[in-house]
Amino acid sequence: MMKDEIDDILEKFWAGKASQTEIQWLARQVDLKQWTQARQDAFEKSLSEPEPLLQPEQSDRVLAQLHSQLQSKPSGTLKRVNWMGWLSGSVAALLLLVAGLLVLPHSTKKSELSSQQPAKPAWQLILKTNVTQTVMNVSLNDGSQIQLHPGSSVQYYEPFGSTSRDISLSGEALFTVAKDSLHPFIVMANGYTTTALGTQFHIQATQAQRIRVKLLEGKVVINHRSGGMPIKDQYLIPGQQWSVDISRKQTQVVEFPEKPKTTPAGVLQPTKPTSDLIFNKEPLANVFNALSKKYLVKMDYNPADLAGLSFTGTIATTDSLSNILTALCILNNLSFQKDSKQVIIRKSP
Repeated sequence: MMKDEIDDILEKFWAGKASQTEIQWLARQVDLKQWTQARQDAFEKSLSEPEPLLQPEQSDRVLAQLHSQLQSKPSGTLKRVNWMGWLSGSVAALLLLVAGLLVLPHSTKKSELSSQQPAKPAWQLILKTNVTQTVMNVSLNDGSQIQLHPGSSVQYYEPFGSTSRDISLSGEALFTVAKDSLHPFIVMANGYTTTALGTQFHIQATQAQRIRVKLLEGKVVINHRSGGMPIKDQYLIPGQQWSVDISRKQTQVVEFPEKPKTTPAGVLQPTKPTSDLIFNKEPLANVFNALSKKYLVKMDYNPADLAGLSFTGTIATTDSLSNILTALCILNNLSFQKDSKQVIIRKSP
C-alpha cells in the first residue's frame, strides 16, 4: 500500500500536480532502499512474463520520438530499451527528487525572506539649473522648497531626505526647509556649508570669492568645509546676515533689516538718511505699491490674492528687487515673474 501511494504521488510530482502537503509527506516517507528493492523485484518478475512491456514497433516508435525531441538523428537500427539502464536511471532520478525535497523547504523559506526585504533605493544625482529670467521653484521630496535665481543651479541626490539632505549650490537661492530633526538640511556653496533643521534662509554665492547668508526664520550654523578661508562655526539668528570675502580674508555678521519702531500702521519715515522702506502691519498691496515706486516697475497683482495679508519690517532697497520679492512671496504663499516692464504676482497653486 505504501509503495502504491508513493508511486501515485511521484507521478503527480513529475506532472507538476502534487500539493505542498504531498511533497512534504513524500520527503518524510520515502525509504530509498525499500523503493529501489521493490522496483528491482518488479523488474525481475517482468522477465519471467512471456509478453514484453512494449511491442517492438512501440519501442521503436518511442525511441524515434525521443530522438526527435532531442533534435538528434537516429542512425542505423534503433536499439531496444535497456531496462537495467532505465532502472538505474530511475533510481538516480529518485535520488535527485529526495535531495530536492530536502532542500525545497529551506530554499522556499529563504526566497520568502528575500522577497520580504525592502529594495534599496537607487540613488540618482539631480541637477537643476535655472536658464530663465525669473525665479524657478524647486520642490524637494522632504517638503522643502528652493527659489532658484536666474543663472543658478543646485545638485542633490534622490530619493532626497531618505538618509540625508545635502545640496550643492552655485549661484543664488532662497531655501524654505521642512523640519526634520533626524536629517539636517545642509547646503554647500564656495567651500562653506549652511546647516539647518527647519528654517528659511537665503544664500548668495554668485562670486567665487564671496558668499552671503541671510537667515529669515529659525536657526542655522555656518562652517568651513574645504578651500577658501577657514572660519569658526558661525551661528545666526533671524534677522542676521553673515558674509565672507575670501580675497580680503574678512567675515562679518550684520543685522537686517532694522527692527521696526512702535508706530501707527503705515509707512514710516526713516530716522537715518537712508532709502530703506519701513513698514508696520502694512497691507501687502501697499508694500508692493511702494516697491513699484521705488524701483520704477509696474506691479501686477490680484487684490483678492493679497486680502488679509500684511507686512511688518524694514526692506533694504540696496538689495535687489528679486531678493525682496522672493522673501515676501515665500512668506505669503505667492509667486512672481519679472520681465523688463513689469512684475506679475500671483497666489501659488
